[in-house]
Amino acid sequence: GASERYDESVRASTTAIEQDPQYGLAYYNRALVLQRMGKKGRAVKDLKRAQEADLPRRFRTAVQKMLAELS
Repeated sequence: GASERYDESVRASTTAIEQDPQYGLAYYNRALVLQRMGKKGRAVKDLKRAQEADLPRRFRTAVQKMLAELS
């Protein structure tokens, strides 16, 4: 996502999610890229999924902040 290869980043995160639906960082990373692409609704959906998945505490805080900004 940082290199602005958004479609490739979304595909990579989607593949990670398909392999492990509880991989919260993949949802979070995909949400970041989707937000940069202007796809707010999809980003919010992934952030909510990230909250329900296995996600380290520092990323939980980032997810909550990002959700508040997008709402």
